[in-house]
Amino acid sequence: MNHSSPEFIYLIQLLISVVRGETPPQNAEMSRSPLLFRLAQNHNVANILYDALIKLPDPPSEKILKRYANEKDRAIYMETMRQIELEKVFERFESERIEYLPLKGYVMRTLYPSVTMRTMSDVDILIKPTSLKAASAILLDEGYQLQKSWINEDTFTKNHISIDLHNEIWQKEQYYFPFFKGIWDHSNPQNENSFHYLMSWEYFYLFMTSHLTYHYICHGISIRYLLDVWVFIQKQGTTLNWDFVQQQLEEMKIRSFVDKIERLTDIWFEQKPGDELSDEMTDYILARGTPEMDNFIAANKLLINQNTFSGKERNRFHYILSRLFLPVSSFSDRYPILKKYPFLIVGFWITRWIRQISIAFCLKAIKGLWSVDKRTISKMRQFHKKTGLK
Repeated sequence: MNHSSPEFIYLIQLLISVVRGETPPQNAEMSRSPLLFRLAQNHNVANILYDALIKLPDPPSEKILKRYANEKDRAIYMETMRQIELEKVFERFESERIEYLPLKGYVMRTLYPSVTMRTMSDVDILIKPTSLKAASAILLDEGYQLQKSWINEDTFTKNHISIDLHNEIWQKEQYYFPFFKGIWDHSNPQNENSFHYLMSWEYFYLFMTSHLTYHYICHGISIRYLLDVWVFIQKQGTTLNWDFVQQQLEEMKIRSFVDKIERLTDIWFEQKPGDELSDEMTDYILARGTPEMDNFIAANKLLINQNTFSGKERNRFHYILSRLFLPVSSFSDRYPILKKYPFLIVGFWITRWIRQISIAFCLKAIKGLWSVDKRTISKMRQFHKKTGLK
């Protein structure tokens, strides 16, 4: 699948029609293509396409539509159940006077024509460190189970609903941490006397684009990431202080890259002409979920520092050790006892290996790091530099 694939081109056209509320273009062959469904499903937008396909003058068969309808029904069901649960949790937070700041998809979904269009795998909520224990106790009391505890987040699950409580937006060791350390100073209560906070739209966009950049390098991104950027700019672009946003992006050293991402959204969703670089970026995104992308990500991980692109190749053995044996500073803010007794870090390492690292995943990652060749590393270095990463 690449930028010239008819399935990709038609998928983008269908997404545009749904977001804009327009009549979708007819393409009988593409609307019936199994590749269209697989592409949409792989990039987390299959539920959206149903609203376009059902409006076609000559829609695909009931059997084909059913596949898309199932994705939409699943999204509606999960959104309904999630909202019921969150209303109870948020009510408890309010009664206990716990300040909470929902992040990412929970806010982004409100900018879509329907909240069910923007699916989520989990709900991320920022809690002040002093309130994290009380917030966790509420979730446990509501029937959630603690699945994992990490440096800056705890994951709770209940009936396929997952809530991540964060004490910081980024981990201390990550490059973007200092830029969002004071995020509460850039957030305000949703309503008077409410403990439900919302980021300023400027900081929401800064977090969205830094998060996109991180995933673009370290994991690969889906089409939905760019759809979010386009929808956000359509809905909130005229309200932003763009001079401030550009200044902050410059300080984070991702302004050039974000400029190219914004341009790519114009090429995709505003149908503006592309060029060789936009085609390369599209092909990179469309490689999601393939062995080729696994190879790209392995190369990328040898070219990053603090989870952001540096361009300098790291020693493979040293990189693996750095991921297995995290420094004391990564844990000490959350577990102050390590500041007094740093040797206890050994226990934290062992606990992390047992509870959070899948052996199969770890072996696959190590194999990928050892097998990626110099040619791929060089290719990724040159490609990312062209996109403005540095």
